[in-house]
Amino acid sequence: MTHSYLQNYEVLSCNNLDALRQMLDTLTSPYDIWIPKRGYEIDAHVRTAPLGDLNLHFVQYGNDVPINLKAEENSGDYLLMCFLTSGAGRVTQGNETVELSVTQGLIRDARRPLLSEQVDFSSLFLMVPLARLKSHLRVLLGEQADSIDPAFKPSIDMTSIAGRHFRNSLLFAVQELDGLFNSMDGNILARNLETLLLNQIVHSLPNAHTDALQFGSIQAAVPYHVKRAREYMHAHVDQPIQLEDLSRYAGCSIRTLQTAFRNSLGSSPMGYLKSVRLERIRQELLNAPPNESVAKLALKWGFAHNGNFAKAYKAKFGVLPSETLRIKM
Repeated sequence: MTHSYLQNYEVLSCNNLDALRQMLDTLTSPYDIWIPKRGYEIDAHVRTAPLGDLNLHFVQYGNDVPINLKAEENSGDYLLMCFLTSGAGRVTQGNETVELSVTQGLIRDARRPLLSEQVDFSSLFLMVPLARLKSHLRVLLGEQADSIDPAFKPSIDMTSIAGRHFRNSLLFAVQELDGLFNSMDGNILARNLETLLLNQIVHSLPNAHTDALQFGSIQAAVPYHVKRAREYMHAHVDQPIQLEDLSRYAGCSIRTLQTAFRNSLGSSPMGYLKSVRLERIRQELLNAPPNESVAKLALKWGFAHNGNFAKAYKAKFGVLPSETLRIKM
């Protein structure tokens, strides 16, 4: 069965392994690819759509066909987010192994060697050049982003809230791209989708910059007073919290607490609390019914002004709260 993803963007449909290998080399980087068992023939479909500097690919090898792939170290300078739509596989990347399935995705780092065994495989791939990812991180974090390589955890739990959210964002982009085929507005909207996905990648998928993105700076050891204040915030996040409450629980003056937060997290105590509450709102939106009132939910978490709330939410997650509600499954 051929899936309908990116159906307007097909670049290859064939039964020839060499043609498939050449197409994959053109779209990504060189791979050795072979069928490990006799008696099988590929029924390959490859589709690709540009998304600003990113690229979305759909690859299918054919029902029940076993395929092995191998790539050498430093075969490319990109990340490849892999989300299976059918089948299963096992991927060894460097010294880490990931069992692929529709509930377990992969982040392929082309700088590391790879060996993959796949059966009945079809998948969506999001190809992200490292230069573009680093540029986006620099916008979010400033020059400090250059000091840490943007390494990601290789496996993606697609049943987790973060995994479901990213998958839904990806499927939303695929749907929009199919609708934009030959559209005059395609370039503008594709850039907007690119920004959406880049924000989802760095905020939702565990990586070397996760703490910096959440707390506002690349931090060293967190001081005792800050740990105490954060502990209080997370325990009482759904209740009114004042600076006096935090300083009392942390056992220091308000000024000391503010200085400690700034120095270790790059944020004020109340700014940190705001970030925590925005995260809670996003989690509720991901699990809310389609008719959920965004304004009511914002008020529940202490955001009385809808305009300011929407602005803060978009600054943190790259999308409006109404968009999070719309793209979730």
